[in-house]
Amino acid sequence: MKSLLILVVALFGLNINAQILEPVKWTFEATELEEKGTYQIDLIATVDEGWYVYSQEMDEGGPIPTSFEFYTGRSPVEILTKIEEIGEAKEGIDPMFEIFIRKYANTVTFRTTVKSNGAQSLEGELQYMCCDNSRCLPPETVEFSIKLP
Repeated sequence: MKSLLILVVALFGLNINAQILEPVKWTFEATELEEKGTYQIDLIATVDEGWYVYSQEMDEGGPIPTSFEFYTGRSPVEILTKIEEIGEAKEGIDPMFEIFIRKYANTVTFRTTVKSNGAQSLEGELQYMCCDNSRCLPPETVEFSIKLP
């Protein structure tokens, strides 16, 4: 009986310490521009202190770059511009990967412009990886659906 109690307490302690880390939260916004049916799309990463997400452009041997796929076959939407990165980038040789990288802390907005040909939403997925100064989490894929106002 005593060993069963010790086992239960040990497993309970492991459960408390096994917290799921989610240092990046994503939000999605669409703003209609002057030209009817044309929208600015913002995919916004809010990053916990001490963590980073990475640029879309990355040399091999480093972290997984942030990438986007828009499901234009599901709805009549045309992507008009390359996705730009808006945020305060930290650039340089990363001590963990030993290559030149561009990463973002706090917040970064990935922005593109699309034209809707009658679509009510823009659907897709993004993949990203995040690291702090001592560890990296596995890449994550996030599906999204952005309502076009």
